Amino acid sequence: STSRRQRQMCIRDSYISGDKYINYSQSSLTVSNQVDTENMKTEWVDINGKKAFISYDSEYTIIAWTDGTYAFEIDGNLCKDDIIRMANSVKSTN
Repeated sequence: STSRRQRQMCIRDSYISGDKYINYSQSSLTVSNQVDTENMKTEWVDINGKKAFISYDSEYTIIAWTDGTYAFEIDGNLCKDDIIRMANSVKSTN
């Protein structure tokens, strides 16, 4: 009998241009992620056919979703529509 341990994997990138920034992360489903919703608007949106949770206000947006293999998150001080466009550009590696 053999046993397998699932590795925890997380990739994070940050991009800054002037006063604008975004952070991107891709992690295995074994890594736990949290989305701050205090004093934020929240809704469910479609990202490449998958349900995504988005939380935003006038200064900050965060979106999180999974493709069944990985969990993805994008946040930054961009508007909700820009963050959704970025999320839709992420291609699954499945």
